[in-house]
Order: sequence, then C-alpha cells, then structure tokens
Amino acid sequence: MTGPAPNASAMMNQPELPFNSFPPFVRGSDTSLLAAQQIEPSAGTLRRVVLDYLRRTGGATDEQIGDALSMAGNTVRPRRRELELSGLVAKSSERRRTHSGRWAVVWRAA
Repeated sequence: MTGPAPNASAMMNQPELPFNSFPPFVRGSDTSLLAAQQIEPSAGTLRRVVLDYLRRTGGATDEQIGDALSMAGNTVRPRRRELELSGLVAKSSERRRTHSGRWAVVWRAA
C-alpha cells in the first residue's frame, strides 16, 4: 500500500531536509550543472517528501517513489542518493519488478 500522492502545494509545505553538499551533477556538462543549480532551492523539500514516503510505505523502488509522488526519475534518484549518503535511506535485500519487467532495489528508511 502506498497511499495517495501529495499534491504539489502539500509537497512544498514540507520542512526542508538539509544535505551538506551541492546537488550532484556531471562534471563537464553545462546542462547537468544548470539542472543542479535549478533544483538546489527545492532539493531539501524533495528529500523530505521522498524520506517521508519511504517511512510511510516501508520501502519502494525509485520507480515506485516517482510514480507515487508524481516525480520524474531524474528528480527521485538524486534525492534518494543524497538520503543514502546521509545515512537516512538504505538499500534492502528485497527486489521488485519495474514497469519494464527488470528487477530494482527496494529502498527503505534507515
């Protein structure tokens, strides 16, 4: 059970979850750097939303997180990775199938 996805205004009312680094980007890529600069003001709030979802559901794949929260994969994965680096999210031994039928890691709140 995943519960209803929060709407955009509910997501932006979440307290920010700090991360001690600039959002990740591909060095040498001007578009990646620009994307990191653009997401930086809302990255803390997005991390909080992802973490709260994992706590509420007990775990999910990146794809499930994106589907439930109406977030693109290229928004979900970096926020989940930041949470992982902060020790707030961990890889479980569970795997679930994606829409394409491939296996994916289930992430859980630590």
